[in-house]
Amino acid sequence: MEENEKACYQIIERLKTQKVSDETLQRIKIKVRAALIRRLDSNSGMADALTSYYANYGDWRKLFTSIDDTGKVTADDVMRVAKEYLLAETRTVVYTVQPKAAPAAEGAGK
Repeated sequence: MEENEKACYQIIERLKTQKVSDETLQRIKIKVRAALIRRLDSNSGMADALTSYYANYGDWRKLFTSIDDTGKVTADDVMRVAKEYLLAETRTVVYTVQPKAAPAAEGAGK
């Protein structure tokens, strides 16, 4: 876990100091757009998207401009946001660990 956490921190620091490549940025934009379109493929997905956009942005109509908004994101935007929000002092780290199985009780089931 610690190794993965350290690798994540290295990626975050790289985002703060190096611009993402145009190819990487384009690939992510395509994935984000595809995920939104897939989400809207069902009534329940659309209902979920509309309510989450209303909750997050205060306006459900933001859902219908989000693809264009995503397309406007630049490598400079990614770097600026990483520097502003991905800070060690505001970081919360959570580990989830599979609980160990309790030993079987003696005589259980007799």
